[in-house]
Amino acid sequence: MVFESRRGLKVYRYAGIEQPVWSTCASADPFRIVLREPNRFIVDADMSCTGLMITGEPRLSGWRAWLDGRRAAIQEYRGVLRAVAVPAGRHTVEFRYRPATTYWGAAISIIGILVAAFVYGREGWKMRVSSRSRSGAPAGFAEAGA
Repeated sequence: MVFESRRGLKVYRYAGIEQPVWSTCASADPFRIVLREPNRFIVDADMSCTGLMITGEPRLSGWRAWLDGRRAAIQEYRGVLRAVAVPAGRHTVEFRYRPATTYWGAAISIIGILVAAFVYGREGWKMRVSSRSRSGAPAGFAEAGA
C-alpha cells in the first residue's frame, strides 16, 4: 500500500506498522458546520476512519485548533491549507484565530498605561509636596485674609 505525505513524499507500508500513515475510506465522512465567523470555525464531523479534516483556508500562524475540547496540532496540507488529524468516530473540531501579536499588543498597552499612571501620580505628588513647602500651610487650606 502507498501513502502520500504532506510534502508529496510516497511512503510504503511496512508490515510491522499496524495503522497506515494515510489511507482511503470506502464511505464518505459527513460533517456539519456549526459556527462560521471570521475568527472562529466549528465543525462536527463523523469520520468513518482516521483522516484529515482540511479547511479551504490558508494556514496562518495565528490559528489554533481543538479536537473535542483538547488542543490539536494544525498541519499544513498541500503547502498552504489548514488540516487537523481526526480519528474515526464523531468529533467536534474548532479553529480559533488568536495571533500572538494580539497578546503582545495588549501587554505592551497595559504596561504603557501603568507607566503613564505612575509618572502622572508621581508628578502630582511632587507638585503637592512643593506647594505645601512654599505656603507653609497644609494643602487644601487657604491662608487667612486671602
